[in-house]
Amino acid sequence: MTRKTTPGGLAAILTIAVVLLATPAFAQITLTADSATVSPRRQAVCEDTRIDCQSSADCAFAKACQGDALDAWVAFGEVSTDSATSAFIREVDRDGATVSVGASSGTWTGDSIVFDGGDCSPLGRNADTSNNGVRCKDPVSGSLLILRTRQRAGAEYVKLTIRAKHRSLERPTPTIAETPLEVGLDTTSYTLSDGVTPCRESPNGRLRCKN
Repeated sequence: MTRKTTPGGLAAILTIAVVLLATPAFAQITLTADSATVSPRRQAVCEDTRIDCQSSADCAFAKACQGDALDAWVAFGEVSTDSATSAFIREVDRDGATVSVGASSGTWTGDSIVFDGGDCSPLGRNADTSNNGVRCKDPVSGSLLILRTRQRAGAEYVKLTIRAKHRSLERPTPTIAETPLEVGLDTTSYTLSDGVTPCRESPNGRLRCKN
């Protein structure tokens, strides 16, 4: 991690593996991913259920299943928004965003979710402003993107939470050799990403990475 001073004297933290597409509307904005977890396909729990039973000797059975046989992943981190927190939040509220997880090696395609502006709404009681943050929910999968404003040492930043569920990944998890995982957040003005490592694989196939 290096510290760079802009021509105007404004110090900003630049995180490795973060790509910035700067526009005049925003100051320096970076993404720092804290952790990411990919959970493989969960098996549905099924049991025989009796139907059309006239007697114990004359009974049909059907499979009753509970639970989703689908993949899921979560990611947590923060976005350093410098002095442009409100503008950044309002852009996501208005235009939406795309979140993604993949492997830095490029050999695991991972997953991405596109949230339209209509999927997003401000956090807090005052729906006319986005000062508290923004929440986006995919109407099909129920996946969530939450950007919540915070302060630390007098400086504002945005806490990032991604909860992707009901997903169908081509290959549920990458191998350890394919990591680090790469977490991405794309908005109209910025393409942000950061790698997360080291990674561990649990016996049930879940892959968890934490910086």
